Amino acid sequence: MMIKIFNGVIFKNSSLFHAFLMFVCMSNAFALGKTSIVVETMSPNQKMLWEEKKYRALEAFSKELNTLESQYVDAAAAEPSALIEHALQGMASSLDPHTVYLSPEKYAEFTSDTSGVFGGIGVIVNPSNGKIQIEEIVEGSPAQKAGLTPGDVITNIDGTVVKMDTMEEALSRVRGPVGSRLFLDVIPMAKLHKVDAKAQRIFLSREIIRTVSASLIELSPGIAYARLTIFQEDAAESLGKLLRSYEAKNHGTMKGLIFDLRNNPGGLLDQAVKVTNLFIDSGIIVSTVGRDKNKPEEVEYAVKRNTLSSFPMIVLVNQGTASASEIVAGALQDHERAIIMGSQTFGKGS
Repeated sequence: MMIKIFNGVIFKNSSLFHAFLMFVCMSNAFALGKTSIVVETMSPNQKMLWEEKKYRALEAFSKELNTLESQYVDAAAAEPSALIEHALQGMASSLDPHTVYLSPEKYAEFTSDTSGVFGGIGVIVNPSNGKIQIEEIVEGSPAQKAGLTPGDVITNIDGTVVKMDTMEEALSRVRGPVGSRLFLDVIPMAKLHKVDAKAQRIFLSREIIRTVSASLIELSPGIAYARLTIFQEDAAESLGKLLRSYEAKNHGTMKGLIFDLRNNPGGLLDQAVKVTNLFIDSGIIVSTVGRDKNKPEEVEYAVKRNTLSSFPMIVLVNQGTASASEIVAGALQDHERAIIMGSQTFGKGS
């Protein structure tokens, strides 16, 4: 058995020790006390005092962790790795609503979203105001086979009643091993406003869900409507194929495009760059400027390669347009490639 000691806390396995070291490393961004001092502008003496305060706080943290582990009445609830994970989550969430710490499990869920392949039932939902309403049904999915439709409201997911404070737990129950069963209590859209509306219990088996992020339809000759629901791994490739196929059918011409990014929560940054590059052939798409003055600014430039730039565009956005979607909309607007139409976007990045 490997034993490591850090500031009086005994770690009986190396994985827990490394988890705590990760907390210590992340604490370089931890604001100690109510101060507006910016580290980069400090004198050497100020930096030394800052470091001393930081490590005194970390020492207090380690003592508290040791106390809870050894004395808290419920030993299972005070398991050190769980306490450290909660501390990491709290540290990140205290900064703003969109800065989060992802556990290995949450990160795996995040990457399954952006890969476009995961085990589930095939519903796209809008969780708001303490309820979960279905917005879309994936074609051929267990949800479609069970008769669920857009507008239905889910009130219970596999035993977890949907409320404001249980929303995340309820949604996490949708996913699971392929072939495993779950149930939903659902109020059909047609009965939502009836006084005696009762939820129906529906049983489903989870399947591999392959989401299609891009779609395109013709509105009138030469005028197309394209929608992108998420920036997953194949977003730019799928959208590019649809647009070029449509152009080919119209003898290489397109009179105009309506590009719908409403309720698109974002996804992979590289896909945002590639999608933007479908429509512009030069200039900056996005740049990242951090606090580290020794780290150069990260800039993504458009590259001229089969760019679709000969037709006018309108980009539709709303309050659900977030992250990578905002990068695309902003870049197209900055380059005067498209007119942005809709309401103010969400305003976040991960």
